[in-house]
Amino acid sequence: MEKICPRCGASFICQPENITGCQCVTVKLNSIQREYVKKHYFPNCLCKSCLEEIKRDSSISKQTS
Repeated sequence: MEKICPRCGASFICQPENITGCQCVTVKLNSIQREYVKKHYFPNCLCKSCLEEIKRDSSISKQTS
């Protein structure tokens, strides 16, 4: 299904019914990064570009809560 990323506004295809085919599956976030996404964007999905930016953001990786 087509979604709009709540972080950047980009349109992307989300495939929760086939997660192995979804664009997000290739971005591996650590537990702190996943918690950040959950806290700020749940229940929405983010586009791959935003997930990659979160992965690269060292300030997010160091947050504890």
